[in-house]
Order: sequence, then C-alpha cells, then structure tokens
Amino acid sequence: MIAATATHIGFFVAAGGWIAMFIANLFLPRRGSSPEQRSVIRELATGFRFIRGHRVLLMLMGFGWIGLLPAYVDQLGGGAREVGFVFSSAGIGALSGIVVAGRLSPRRHAGRLMLGAAAAFSATMLFVANSPSLWLGMGLAVVAHFGNGMFNISALVAVQLRVPDAIRGRVMGVFAISQSIGLLGGLWTDALAAAIGLRAGMMVGPVVLRVLIFTVFATQRKVRELHEDTVLDG
Repeated sequence: MIAATATHIGFFVAAGGWIAMFIANLFLPRRGSSPEQRSVIRELATGFRFIRGHRVLLMLMGFGWIGLLPAYVDQLGGGAREVGFVFSSAGIGALSGIVVAGRLSPRRHAGRLMLGAAAAFSATMLFVANSPSLWLGMGLAVVAHFGNGMFNISALVAVQLRVPDAIRGRVMGVFAISQSIGLLGGLWTDALAAAIGLRAGMMVGPVVLRVLIFTVFATQRKVRELHEDTVLDG
C-alpha cells in the first residue's frame, strides 16, 4: 500500500485495523465477572509466581531489528516504498511459519522444533545484516521470519496447554507483555548501531539469541524434551 499510494495511507489503514478490533471486542459475549474488586498488580503477580514456579513457561517467554529497519533500507539505497516491501517480506515469512507450525504434529520433538526454529531465525538474521542487496535481504527476511513465526505460535500453544483455566488470563497477560516488551530492544540495538555501525549493531542481537538458545538446549532438559502431549513432558 505504501508503494501504491503513500506512507500515511499505510498508517491510516493500520490504525483502522486496531479500531476494527476494538469495536469487535465491544460485541464479545460476556461470561460474567466477579463482584469483588481486584488489584491488577496483584493479579499480574499471581501470573508471575506461576511462571516462576514452572521453568518451561519461563523459558518459552524468552532483539529487535525492526527499529533499525528504515536505516537498514536507507543504507542499501531504498526509501519508504522499500521499507514497506521489507516489512511485507517479514510478514509473509511469519504467516507461512505460523501456517506450517499449525499443520505439524511434532509430538515428542516439540521442544527441539521450537528451539530449532528460533536458531534458524537468529542464524538467517546474521545473513540479513550482511546482505549486499536489498532484494536479497528481503528474501532472507522471509526465511528468517518463517522460523520466527514457527517459534512464536509453537511457544504460544505450548504455554496455553500448560496453564490451568483458573489463572489462564493472568499468565497469558504476562506472556503478552513479554512479547510486546521486545520492542524495547530498539533502545539498545539503536545505541549499538550508532556506536559500532549499523550492520554490526544488527548482528549483536542474533548472536546473543543464539548463545541463549544453545544454553537452553544444553541445560534445560524440560524445554529440550518438551512433548506435544503435556502428560509426556520430559
């Protein structure tokens, strides 16, 4: 849409999507509510305590390169149109990864699948950072976010299956916060890019992520041996 019209049109359409979601929420059926007043902080604390006591969930919840995207495209000679194309490439890859993950049945290899998908994402992002061509970078972004999409949806399903109904909202609220707060990665990735250069700054996050993945794989057997059937977790 940015390529066909203008940048501000893309922003207006994106805002319209959020408005549509807000309106849809107004018409969701009510399931009843508790008459007692509850503290949001106390409810979130309940979710944090449950996660802290279940290491598998903690590992599944966890470097943003999105904040660097305009500078990356600019360095390769692109503009607003190309920024839209790169975002679209990442979106196509992520959607494809979600669809494929939804059709897989990894059974006893669920943990390895998730860690492998995250490792593939971080490895491909190293190639994206060093791409000599914007078009090659777009193709690599599709591959990278295919792995990212597979990991995210697999982790979300794994968490949902392991959370009791009584505190599902609180735990999933924490999970949603952990996903959204990743955007704060732009604070330090942008600082690194300014200090050591754009491409080197983009590489730091994927390298750190790979170290974390291999550390989890080597030390966290419950995550490594995660089973699709929660009863058979390693």
